[in-house]
Amino acid sequence: GKPSGIRTTEAKYWTYFIQDEECFTISTKRLREKLVKLKPRRVPGGDNNTSIGYEALGGNTTADNNTAVGYQALVANTTADYNTAVGAYALDANTTGPQNTAVGYQALTTATTASSNTVVGSYAAGLTTTGQYNAVLGQAALYTNTTGDNNTAIGFKSLYLATTANNNTAVGYE
Repeated sequence: GKPSGIRTTEAKYWTYFIQDEECFTISTKRLREKLVKLKPRRVPGGDNNTSIGYEALGGNTTADNNTAVGYQALVANTTADYNTAVGAYALDANTTGPQNTAVGYQALTTATTASSNTVVGSYAAGLTTTGQYNAVLGQAALYTNTTGDNNTAIGFKSLYLATTANNNTAVGYE
C-alpha cells in the first residue's frame, strides 16, 4: 500500500510546450494509445548500446557497449566499443576509437581514432583526432591537441595550445 499522508493522482491531460509557447494538450488516455504504437528505435548493429538524441550512434555497425546522449553524439561511430558521449556533438567524428568518455558540448568532437581519453567540459579536447590516455577537465582545456598523448589538463583552457605535446600536466586557467 501507499505510505500514510501521501496521495497521488494521475494527470488527465498533458500540455506540451516548445520554447515557452503552448504547443498542444493531449489526454492521458490518448497519450497512452500513441505510446503503445511507438516502436523503439534499435541502435543499428552491436550489442548493449544506448542512444538518446537525434542521430546519436546513428552510424554504428558492430560496436558494443556504447552510450550516446545528445544531438549527433557518437554519430559516426562504427566499430569502437566502450565509449560514452554526453552532449551535442560529443565524440561525433569517432569511428574506431575505443574507451573514450566525453561529456560536454563538442567534447572530443574531432576524435576519429582517439582512445582511452576522459574529457569533461564544453569544447574540451575539441581538436583531438588520435590522441590517447588524456585526462581533461574544463571548458576548452587541451582544445588544440591533435595527436598528443598522456596529458592531464584541469581548468579553463588549460593546455589550450598544446597541439602534439605528450606527458604534460597543467592545472589552472590557460
